[in-house]
Amino acid sequence: MTPSAPVIERPPPAVTHEQTAAVSGARLVSIPANPVPEGAIVGVLRAPDGVALRYARWPPPATGRKGTVCLFQGRAEFIEKYFEVISELRARVCRCDS
Repeated sequence: MTPSAPVIERPPPAVTHEQTAAVSGARLVSIPANPVPEGAIVGVLRAPDGVALRYARWPPPATGRKGTVCLFQGRAEFIEKYFEVISELRARVCRCDS
């Protein structure tokens, strides 16, 4: 039996970041010492076995995009750990996915 493709829960188009997080049930934790980089889009990817995997992405700047960087966390890591790296990459005109 071949596993089915994961189902991506997507919010309706043209919603705000806050609405996206509410629709997917996902959110990012922001603290003053480690704020969420601006423009985050958060969601949940459901694997065929039902496991929910949280994701976040940051669109590239409007002009001058130089590439896309994908950050993959380990089993016990979390997206918030990489906010500083994501901010630095976006300053260098990259799209970031985590």
